[in-house]
Amino acid sequence: MILVFDSSQVIYFARAGALHLAVEIHSEKFIPPAVYAEVVAIGRAQGHPDAEVTAHLITQESLTLKPPEEHFLEKFSGLHRDLHPGEMEALVLSDELQGIAIGDDRISREIGEMFQIEVRGSAFILFALVKNRIISKEKAKKILQVMIREGFRIGSEQYGLILDLLEQLQGKNDESWS
Repeated sequence: MILVFDSSQVIYFARAGALHLAVEIHSEKFIPPAVYAEVVAIGRAQGHPDAEVTAHLITQESLTLKPPEEHFLEKFSGLHRDLHPGEMEALVLSDELQGIAIGDDRISREIGEMFQIEVRGSAFILFALVKNRIISKEKAKKILQVMIREGFRIGSEQYGLILDLLEQLQGKNDESWS
């Protein structure tokens, strides 16, 4: 499995103290340069601690910084008005690597669908962490709550659905494991 992260997921998982957990999912994990610029370069300039967490994970090679190839970028050239640079590069790199784009933006998901690119959101990462026995269901709920407190936007229906789906997952039940 190949995962390509958009900025928001990197930022909010880092702010929730869980980015180091997200990179434990058995997969190759990438961020494109526009995501790096937003999360690390701008984040450092603004004094955000999540910038240093992300930079450290790249240095450790837990996250790989990879630019999309130019010919893949050309395929999406007309969409620069609809997407932020990080969203566009995440979709492009996912297309190039035949991976999964991790992003919650509605427009990004719709464009991904148009180009037959699999796009999953933050809940996908939480579910994978529980299913792979990296964290407990309770820990996943706590991470989601911290993400929301830090500014992650989610509707009440989506929040309720995520909680219901977490309860249905087979994974860690013992909080001492997390």
